[in-house]
Amino acid sequence: MIEEEREQEIKALIQSIIKAKTETFSRLAQMANLSLAKDFVGIDLSGEDLSGENLRNANFSGANLNEADLSSANLYEANLSGASLSLANLNEANLSGANLYAADLSLASLSEANLISANLSRADLIRADLSNTNLSCANLNRADLSGADLSNADLSSVNLSHADLSGANLSGANLNGADLSEANLIAADLRGASLIDANLTGADPIAANLTGADLIGANLKDANLRDANLNAANLSGANLREVSLRDGTVIGANLRETNLKEANLRDANLREANLSRAILNRANLKDANLSRADLNRADLTDANLKRANLMGANLRDANLRGANLTGADFSAANLSGANLNRVKAEKTLFRKNPGLSPARKLKLIQRGATFEGKISANPSEANHV
Repeated sequence: MIEEEREQEIKALIQSIIKAKTETFSRLAQMANLSLAKDFVGIDLSGEDLSGENLRNANFSGANLNEADLSSANLYEANLSGASLSLANLNEANLSGANLYAADLSLASLSEANLISANLSRADLIRADLSNTNLSCANLNRADLSGADLSNADLSSVNLSHADLSGANLSGANLNGADLSEANLIAADLRGASLIDANLTGADPIAANLTGADLIGANLKDANLRDANLNAANLSGANLREVSLRDGTVIGANLRETNLKEANLRDANLREANLSRAILNRANLKDANLSRADLNRADLTDANLKRANLMGANLRDANLRGANLTGADFSAANLSGANLNRVKAEKTLFRKNPGLSPARKLKLIQRGATFEGKISANPSEANHV
């Protein structure tokens, strides 16, 4: 009863402070002998106007700030853990170093806010507006950002491991060095985003749009990119070992020196992609489209290229030893210096291929390959190819 009376007394004082226009909130709170560090814990300030106030180091843990106006407020290192800030206006607020652990920020507006090194672990940010926000080095571990707008936000070196970013807008965002391991990125929009050296191991960017994204040196081991759009993306030097890109679209992407060992690229569209020096040994490229792709010096040992389309592809000095080429189309592909030892070539189509000697052609025919055009060589030479 005493606590309830005290809360009502504080509430009345706060109301008088809010209505007063002669002094700042923090100054009037001090004059009323109220401590920002302890008297606002669990308080109800829903719908109140605290815009532009200096609330540095204030303790609003468990407070009700739903629909409150905190735009341009200084909440540096404030404690808002467990607070309710649904539909609150935090545009351009300073929340650097703030504690927002498990806070409810659903539908809140935080556009252009400063959240550098803030703790948002397990926070509810469903459909929140975080566009152009600075979240560098923030902790968003297991936060729910589904449907949130993070366009053009600075998320460099942020911790988003196990976070839910399904359907989120991350277009143009800076995620360099970010930890997105095991994150849910289903149907997320990452067009033009920068993910240089980001960690996406075990992440789920199923059906995500990564058109034009920069993923240089990123780690996507075991990531599920099924149905994802990576057109014109830069993945040079990235680790995509054991990744699933089945049915993905990777047209014109840069995958130079990328590690795709044992990756699942079945039915993927890699037309005109740069895969020079890429590691694709034991990769599944069944029914994939690699037409006009650059596979110069790529390692395709023991890869599955069954029924793959390699029309016009550059396979100069590529290693296809032991690869399954059954039913694949190599029309006009450059095979100069390519290693075709021990390949399975049943019903494989070759036509106008630079680099294939007549003897090698005969050897491939013996393995069931089909050639268009006249073949002439001493059959004894084929036995040594």
